[in-house]
Amino acid sequence: MKLNNLKYSTLAILVCVYAAVCVPVENKNSINQLEDRKNQDIDKNPEKHFQNQLQALIKLGCKPKKFKVRTRTLIDSKSPVHNMEHVYPEFVIVQKCDESCFFCEVPDNALGIENGVCKAAVTKSKRFVMKYLTDKDGWKFSHVRAQEDKECECKNK
Repeated sequence: MKLNNLKYSTLAILVCVYAAVCVPVENKNSINQLEDRKNQDIDKNPEKHFQNQLQALIKLGCKPKKFKVRTRTLIDSKSPVHNMEHVYPEFVIVQKCDESCFFCEVPDNALGIENGVCKAAVTKSKRFVMKYLTDKDGWKFSHVRAQEDKECECKNK
């Protein structure tokens, strides 16, 4: 591996992943310098950065997002599987409309003021397969269901 390209004035740390890929990582001073340049750019053109921030918010939109859910929370307390020690997978993926991950704004507003809440418009029950270990019969399969949001919409606060 060649190290000739690294500047000697900047301390470069090599991060090696599984000893096969090594990439230079700039030190804290270099990161601070990049931040300083970014801040200077913001000061030169604040309107551009303001619009970029708004676009990033609007891009969040209101659509189902994937979340991991602990499988045990989906098992009915009356189910014999509920008390089993070894239940797999530990997590499953469910799509949800979650207020914290979305942004609802009237398009004419353009100031980044949220005036709506992202709520589920269409939900569906989704079935998941679980594998669990019993003392008597070894590995067995069962299933659980979870409500999954298929469509979301912005509703007034």
